[in-house]
Amino acid sequence: DNASPWGSGADPATRYVARLGPGTQPAQTSALRVVARLLGFPSPVDVPWHCMTVTEADALAATIRATLKQGYANRVLAAVRGVLDVCRSERWLVTPKDSHGYPVGQGEHCTELKERLKSKKVTGQRYGRELAETEILALDASCQKDGILGIRDAAMLALGLGGGLRREEIAALLNQNNLDIMQSPISP
Repeated sequence: DNASPWGSGADPATRYVARLGPGTQPAQTSALRVVARLLGFPSPVDVPWHCMTVTEADALAATIRATLKQGYANRVLAAVRGVLDVCRSERWLVTPKDSHGYPVGQGEHCTELKERLKSKKVTGQRYGRELAETEILALDASCQKDGILGIRDAAMLALGLGGGLRREEIAALLNQNNLDIMQSPISP
């Protein structure tokens, strides 16, 4: 029986995303949407994660690895493993039966599925890298030419470099509704 054992908002995908930090939630939600589309479902909420078989996990992993860049494929696979962890921890996985009809342990089944969905080591050029001092100075000099917006950009650059922030985290700071550099300082 493939009927969902959860009600609205209590599905494993939603519960997995809710466990993540606010900076990670959008990326993993997007990754789960990719998986839902690959599996032919309108959204991650509609996927019967609890019924996934080893054969389906193998096919899903092969499709993800064949169609997505390796680094992104690893993120997507990590999201699926996270949802399966929720299914296991909340005892939602359908326990498969062995060839004699005896139940296979849920923990072993989840471990096997996660093994099939393991990430691969990223090889080749990495997208993120440390900036050289000359690059940082050039960015700062470029900011100094743009008036008040350049001051804002220099502040964001300093915040990012000093705080070890990733570019998406810096961009998220710029998108805050409480930041209006033209009218006032940052509001509480």
